[in-house]
Amino acid sequence: MPVSSSSPARIRFGSLELDLTSGELHNNGRIFPLPRKSFEILRVLAEHPGEVVTRDELRNKLWSTNTFVEFDDGLNHAVQKLRQVLGDSVEHPQFIETLPRYGYRFIGFISPNGDGSRAPGKQACDAPTQNIWKRWVIGFVAVAALMGGILWLKSPLPAPRVVSYKQLTRDGREKNRPCYHSYSRLVTDGARVYFSEEHSRLMQVSVSGGDAASIPTPIDCFSILAISPDKTELIGTSTFLRDEPLWLLSMVNGQARRVGDLSGHKAAWSPDGQSIVYATGPTHDQAVNEVWVAKKDGSGSHRLARIERGVISSLMWSPDGKVIRMDDWDEDSVHVWEMSSDGSNMHRLAITPKGNRQTPYGSWTPDQKYFIFAADSDSGAKAIWALRERQGFFQRSSAKPVQLTSGATDFLQAAPSPDAKQIFVIGSIQRGELLRYDLPLKRLEPYLSGISAEHLDFSRDGKWMTYITFPEAILWRSRVDGSERMQLTTLPLRAFLPRWSPDGMQIAFAGKLPGEYLKIYIVSAGGGQPRMVAQADEHWTDPAWAANGHTLIFGPSFFSPHPRLYSLDLTTNHVSIIPGSDGMYGPLVSPDGRFIVAGEAPGNRKLFVFDRQNQKWSDVVELRQPGPLPLRWSDDNRYLFFSLISDHSHAPLYRLRIADRRLEELAVVDVPQGMAGAFGPRMCLTPDGSPVVLRDASIQEIYALDVDLP
Repeated sequence: MPVSSSSPARIRFGSLELDLTSGELHNNGRIFPLPRKSFEILRVLAEHPGEVVTRDELRNKLWSTNTFVEFDDGLNHAVQKLRQVLGDSVEHPQFIETLPRYGYRFIGFISPNGDGSRAPGKQACDAPTQNIWKRWVIGFVAVAALMGGILWLKSPLPAPRVVSYKQLTRDGREKNRPCYHSYSRLVTDGARVYFSEEHSRLMQVSVSGGDAASIPTPIDCFSILAISPDKTELIGTSTFLRDEPLWLLSMVNGQARRVGDLSGHKAAWSPDGQSIVYATGPTHDQAVNEVWVAKKDGSGSHRLARIERGVISSLMWSPDGKVIRMDDWDEDSVHVWEMSSDGSNMHRLAITPKGNRQTPYGSWTPDQKYFIFAADSDSGAKAIWALRERQGFFQRSSAKPVQLTSGATDFLQAAPSPDAKQIFVIGSIQRGELLRYDLPLKRLEPYLSGISAEHLDFSRDGKWMTYITFPEAILWRSRVDGSERMQLTTLPLRAFLPRWSPDGMQIAFAGKLPGEYLKIYIVSAGGGQPRMVAQADEHWTDPAWAANGHTLIFGPSFFSPHPRLYSLDLTTNHVSIIPGSDGMYGPLVSPDGRFIVAGEAPGNRKLFVFDRQNQKWSDVVELRQPGPLPLRWSDDNRYLFFSLISDHSHAPLYRLRIADRRLEELAVVDVPQGMAGAFGPRMCLTPDGSPVVLRDASIQEIYALDVDLP
């Protein structure tokens, strides 16, 4: 990545100015010396704004050719020092974004003419006359600016607000997921609101309320991605986590047709309805997300951008056609990106208040004055927020988003009406019921009195259990009959995927604080302060104990751009990579410690087993549908139990004999109401081998918010 010879002597971004000659950083008259390596890194990144500079490129450019062992620590330390001087952070970067184990990207705005230079001009012989006119002009501008400032300060815009609510549906069914691994957008044509209900039903309801009606569609599990500008067609697909053919569904005659031969998982229309922007990846052959644009008929497709993390969870094309905005979903974090409609000027947006998690599917109002989205509120519930993006010339409005809704109900998605007088939202109250499947009787029955809990794990002696409350994500432990309960974590730390240590004295889990990545924690089974033992510039999750009791195996999330497994020695705090584990996630160690089973990412159709005796991996099963989830090893290490939740309400349980790869189906657990979970539906096994699932007892309805958006 060559550096231009015409680079200015200074680079300005925000209130900061980098002096390329002295290696100093200036901020409002103050000078901050930078360590040499930190300066060189900032220079390289700032000279290529919006572009990914890989770690290898930084090594080749800034480190000597004989630097090997020290490079990673040296680079990490230099970037850490740089962030301290910039006042930047890993979780909410303003200037430098980390692409874990891959590289960095400068996401700040570079001011033009950064060296402050002016174009050369001629020397006038009548300089005194010019100075007199200059003083007059300066005086006039100053007076005009003062008057304009007074008017601006005296004319603040009132805050946007919700005037009234109206509930449109009353059936309680889930409104945004027609089937497992699929999320559907809420859209409106001004007269009706369109949404998808569970079991693949495309629905509509009048904006005045009443009974919801089903819309026949020839496509199974149709997920709405967007409605056309003329309100006559829906574009959609059938999944969220992988690319499938894109379809156009006519709202006039109910006919569906392919968008050429295009495949993707998110899409949006251009304002004139003549083009479609869509997202692809990650896949087996493509480890990143790519954003493409094509004509309405699918022709002329070309790539606009790449994002090296997570999964693009929504796409939006601005009403004026100038920018494309997208949400990048990584576990339970959503990052907002924006670029020009030609793919240039890619940068990240800080839309939500710090620490607040946003949900996908924000929308502009048709006049583009406001961007409406859902994000966490101080109460912990999802709320609808409004951010004004167009200012009046002599009016002032807040540059911060304004919270429109409050209360215990989660409000998801936001679809403004064409006249911007209403916002249609999904109101949700999350809850679950814990059920045990009786294998001999083949029926479901309440477990632990049907509490709302998930991620169960049991001690080796079968006497104790641990679980996570849903949706609060608080860690508890108790006897297997539910007695002697003890709370082990408190909010704001949210806990997931706990595992008992072999001796039953400790519990490892993945924990997350607001605005931070998932980290690995350990807490005593008798209570006490949880101790963080592993963290990185990405989510680390799925801790599993080795048989020796002082080693943890874990990995990044399924959505990591570079998944692999790690081993943590708790006696030395040394973290090492498990050989050959690239592309794997979700480890589970056999009781004797010999085998490690892991899933495949991003395809998620295979299970692999690592034999620690011969240090080799082998794939033990490959399925036609994605979603195999290792549950437990048999006590004699001969069998692996796993589930395959490829449908929101359908969960087969399998047993795999490791020696000869013999696979048998033990049960099929059907939950007509669907299953719930923080990371999606999961099955657990009790000590006697009974499957346990969390039935989705949540209630979702569609509401119309009458709003005043000045």
